[in-house]
Amino acid sequence: MELRLMWWNAGLSPGKGPKASGDKQQAALAVVNGLIQTHRADLFGLCEVSEADIVRLSNEFGPKGFGIVPIQDKDGQAQFDMCLLYKIDTLAFDLTSKLAAFDMRSKSKIKVGFAIQAVLLQNGEKISIVASHWPSRMQRAKDHVSRIEMSTALRDLVEQKRQEGWGRFVLMGDYNDEPYDTNLFNVLCATRDHAFASKRKDYFYNPFWRHLTGQPYDASSTNHALHGTFQYAASHEPQQSWWLFDQMMFSSEFVGEGPWHLREEDTGVANISRQVYDYTPKPTFPGKLTKSQTLFDHLPIYSTLERI
Repeated sequence: MELRLMWWNAGLSPGKGPKASGDKQQAALAVVNGLIQTHRADLFGLCEVSEADIVRLSNEFGPKGFGIVPIQDKDGQAQFDMCLLYKIDTLAFDLTSKLAAFDMRSKSKIKVGFAIQAVLLQNGEKISIVASHWPSRMQRAKDHVSRIEMSTALRDLVEQKRQEGWGRFVLMGDYNDEPYDTNLFNVLCATRDHAFASKRKDYFYNPFWRHLTGQPYDASSTNHALHGTFQYAASHEPQQSWWLFDQMMFSSEFVGEGPWHLREEDTGVANISRQVYDYTPKPTFPGKLTKSQTLFDHLPIYSTLERI
């Protein structure tokens, strides 16, 4: 038995930015459709989507056998902007719980995560999914204290759910931090050492450490190497333009004695473009898109779980 997971910051309705044009909306639908077919996704998390985007997704993928869980709740100033697409013949959902942390510096709430139990229809087993979309570094810098508060709150949420009987946790999201940053590595305890994580239930295994760099340089290759999931050429940190902000992290149950395991060779970054800036979708919808209309600044990620 397998469960294939995907995540993408589609950038359709960013909180403080302009909403996507109609052509870009159609391009995003084409991308999601292609990814579902290529990676045979059972569960697809999306962020920077609005209620109107969710209606379009539902109209597009409902007839293809997908349901949708909208995550559009508002908690104070914290507005959740996510949804989950899922195969209705594979999954159902049981319990949910959202969490927003209070930022003492700004006196405002920050969206931390949305937890939901996915039920596998084949055997009734449950897997806990926690989806997150954390503030950008333009809103809260890399070392801002609120980022530590978010990681602490996410750990507390997982621990609370464990005490309520939840297990097998998958964290997925756009964290706007890289795997080695303090709040993910030291506070959330998401390690690159799966042997260590397998022995410690308070740790997560983060396989996306190995996607911090692209393919080895090859002078004969014309392919653009990917060095993360987010490209920001105008970064205030000029030593690089790629960042690995989108990640999935797995609790010890997936790297231990089973029965569910991460199949790491089926985990990675989906290359939807030769280069993020020059992505050109297939002409499956009318109209010609300009460079600015087709700019998706995040790449999707995927993972596969298998029951042995």
